Amino acid sequence: MGSKRRGLLVWIVIGAIGIAGIGIMSPVLLRMPEPPDERSSNTTDGANNTKIEKTAIHISSVRSAFPFVDRWVAQYNNAQARAIVTVSYLDQASTGLDELALIDSGGIANNDKNKSYYVPVSAQANAIVYNVPGFPDIPSGLRLDADTLFLILNGSITRWNDPAIEMLNKDLNLPNEKLSVVHERVNNGSLDVITRSLSSNFTWPIDSIKASGPDEIATIVRKTPYSIGYTDFSYAIQTKMTYAALETNSGQYVVPSTDSISEAAETGLDLRNATDLDPTILPPVINASKLGNSSYPLVGLYYIVLDSNTVNYTGVSQTDNTTDNVRRDATLDFVRWIISDEGQQTLSEVGYPALYRDNVPLRTYADKIIIHSYNATAQGGSTQLVG
Repeated sequence: MGSKRRGLLVWIVIGAIGIAGIGIMSPVLLRMPEPPDERSSNTTDGANNTKIEKTAIHISSVRSAFPFVDRWVAQYNNAQARAIVTVSYLDQASTGLDELALIDSGGIANNDKNKSYYVPVSAQANAIVYNVPGFPDIPSGLRLDADTLFLILNGSITRWNDPAIEMLNKDLNLPNEKLSVVHERVNNGSLDVITRSLSSNFTWPIDSIKASGPDEIATIVRKTPYSIGYTDFSYAIQTKMTYAALETNSGQYVVPSTDSISEAAETGLDLRNATDLDPTILPPVINASKLGNSSYPLVGLYYIVLDSNTVNYTGVSQTDNTTDNVRRDATLDFVRWIISDEGQQTLSEVGYPALYRDNVPLRTYADKIIIHSYNATAQGGSTQLVG
């Protein structure tokens, strides 16, 4: 997209399914668009007949978050907003020195933690999806514990009627059929959430089926009898897939849902001190060992990343009319909208809970990072988080 501009670029590293009514993600939707027009566009505020200048910004998102990122962009662009946003979807994304980013749980390791600040924007949950003809439909007729899931994914369990699966599913008529494991070619944030829950890394079976992304995993599993894989929960419900119930810390079996993901985000969140914004400190994460009894276990976070060179903690306005400040102002307006009540409500359309609802410590943490950056633009004054 040309040379870098300080604080001008938004990257969103999440990815997934799409606009309401679209099942599997179309390759056309994932085609990398041309860079947005650098010129600002004008719209009219009907309330006072004044012109609102909109600045074009571009976002890059990991593909697993496609269902709600696409909604965020569409809804924000239709509002009386400060920016016009375009988006690309990638398997992985990393931030440059002067870029703003949004990434998944696995993306933290791919970014420079000494120069970046991470603001959670959504939970990230992985559904274990499968296709066994004759099994009950959504949500699940299958139960799996961590040990059995590990043995399935590494190829040690090769048939659906393996004794380990039968012991957990005595009420199911498990077929004597070969089990096919489907996974992404690139080990990304979705796999990171799974491996943290299983407390062990593993290698894929030699005969596993490799997919190019979460959309292709969903397509392959839906079309391949006796297959099993994983995908972002928002994909699973958008495409009406069948997914497993997983064992919790207390021995319960829980399917991914708005409630079980919300409990995981509430009970498992390790939130760093909101007054300590040292970027070398671990950002907020979901601690699998702290999950509540009814928490779905495969839960992480999606983050927006603000580069430390973009964030000005002095709160002093720079030159009012610089291009950098105008674009940063527009970029942060979109970020603030994402974590506002309106942006968070959008998550319910894909089955995710509003991460910031009634979470004062998390909102305080986000306020410390975003507000200081926002106040460094030409806006000046004291700005509060929307919602």
